[in-house]
Amino acid sequence: MTGTLSGPGPGDETRSSSGMALGYDEMSPGVLLAMGILGIIGGLLLIVFPEVGTFAVTLLIGWTFAILGVVTAVASIANGKPGTDWWRLLLGLVMTGAGLLLVFKPLSGAVTLTAIIIAWLIVDGIIMSAMAVATRGGGWGWSLSAGIISVLLGAMLWASMPIAGAWVLGVFAGVVLLLRGTTACFAYAEVRHARHAVPSASENARNIAA
Repeated sequence: MTGTLSGPGPGDETRSSSGMALGYDEMSPGVLLAMGILGIIGGLLLIVFPEVGTFAVTLLIGWTFAILGVVTAVASIANGKPGTDWWRLLLGLVMTGAGLLLVFKPLSGAVTLTAIIIAWLIVDGIIMSAMAVATRGGGWGWSLSAGIISVLLGAMLWASMPIAGAWVLGVFAGVVLLLRGTTACFAYAEVRHARHAVPSASENARNIAA
C-alpha cells in the first residue's frame, strides 16, 4: 500500500530539534565533537583566568573599531562629495580613535566596556521588571525575577568597580564559549542518534511494505 509510506521521511523529525535547527546536521560528527570539547575547555579556562579573556576581548573590540573606522573614513572621502559626507568622516575618525584607545590602553578600555555592560544590565532589568508588572502576561513572574536579578547583578558589579573591569569581560566570554561548546556536544549526540536511527527506520519501512 503506497499510501501508508507517503509521509515524511524517517529523519524529518530529528531535523526539527534544536541542534539541527542551527545547521549542525550539515557538519560531520567529528567536527561537532571537536568544536564542543574546545569550546568547553576554552570557556572553563577563560572563567578560571578571566583577566586573559578580558585583555583579548578588549583588543578584539579595539581593532574591530579601528578597522571599521578607517574603512568608514576612507569610504566617505572616496564616495562623498566635498562638504556633504562630513558626518561619516567624523564617525570614522571617532571610531578609529576609540578603537586605538582600547588597543593601546586595554585596562582603561576594559573598565569602560564593563561600565557599559553594567549600565545595560541595570537598564534592561528595570525595563523588563516594569513591563512584567504592567502586562502581567504569561510567565510574568519569571520575567520580573529575571529583571530583578539583572538589576542586582549590575548593582553588585558597579559596587566592585573598577576591580570588576579586570574580569567581567573574560567571564562573559568564557560563559559564551562554554554554552557554545555544550550546545555543539548536544548537537553531536543528536546527529549521531539521527544518523543511526535513519537506517533502522528504513529497514522497518521495507519490512512493513514487504
